[in-house]
Amino acid sequence: MTANVAPKLCADFHAAAAEGDFATARAINEKLYPLHKAMFADASPAPAKYALSKLFDWFSPDVRLPIVECSDAAKAAVDAAMDLADL
Repeated sequence: MTANVAPKLCADFHAAAAEGDFATARAINEKLYPLHKAMFADASPAPAKYALSKLFDWFSPDVRLPIVECSDAAKAAVDAAMDLADL
C-alpha cells in the first residue's frame, strides 16, 4: 500500500538497499515506517485511498461495502505519516 502513496520514496529505499547504501536506506525507512503503519490503521484499502485523495484532487476516498471509510483516528495517523514523509 505504501508504494502506491509514496512510490518515489519506496523506489529510492529499494535502490539504496540494492546498492548497499544502508545508511540511506535506513534514513528513508525512518520516513516510510509511520506510513507503512498508517496504511493498516483501518481496513485496507481505506487508508490508502484516503492518502491518495489527499495527494490528488481527482482521487476519491470512497470505498465499497464491506469496507468503510477511515476512522478519524486512522485519518490522523495517515496525515501525520504523510507529513513525516514530506508528502
